[in-house]
Amino acid sequence: MLQYSDKNNITDNNASNSLDYPEGYHSSGIKIENSNDNIISNNIVFSNIAGGIDLSNSDYNNISNNAAKFNGREGIYLSFSNFSLIRNNSVKSNTGNGILLQDSNNNNITEITLQILLIILKDIIPAAFV
Repeated sequence: MLQYSDKNNITDNNASNSLDYPEGYHSSGIKIENSNDNIISNNIVFSNIAGGIDLSNSDYNNISNNAAKFNGREGIYLSFSNFSLIRNNSVKSNTGNGILLQDSNNNNITEITLQILLIILKDIIPAAFV
């Protein structure tokens, strides 16, 4: 977790298979709080208990060229985080939303690969095979 730290590069990491903390705090692959102007790029974030890439109260970040798949919540989640670029990420098969921006403004999302087929099939398969 990165807290109260600005202008960092989080690049070329495998942040996968995180577990719960004993206090019940769910762990994300990459979690950033109260940190601005960071670069999060070329990371693999797979199969984490919580989200893949999770930013809160963090502005002017560049989230690019990451793969966020099979996470327990969102692939990419921004909360109270503004003026960030989310570009060229692959976000597939996460339990929650692919990308969720909550109380976050003036963000630019471009060149995203999303897999929405699972969301559609999730609601159709039980009725089709019952």
